[in-house]
Amino acid sequence: MGKVGVDFQEWQTTVDRNQAALGRVNSLKQVKLKQTDLKQFRNVDQTIERFNKALNALKAQTAAETRQLIQLGLNKQNDDAQYGK
Repeated sequence: MGKVGVDFQEWQTTVDRNQAALGRVNSLKQVKLKQTDLKQFRNVDQTIERFNKALNALKAQTAAETRQLIQLGLNKQNDDAQYGK
């Protein structure tokens, strides 16, 4: 059986890269329509607000999960050092 373990630097780089990719997704700016009778445009501002709230929640959750995944990699590295001899 081959050696099992984790390269912590590689693990952390991969996890950080995934969080950074989400960080490049920007919130939408509000659009102010002066007047419209088109049904699909009546709630544009509400839709944009809901999207931005969902995006911010996703970013917060991803940040928390990133911290957890980095800790998981660190724990695995420590276990390898302690028990892998």
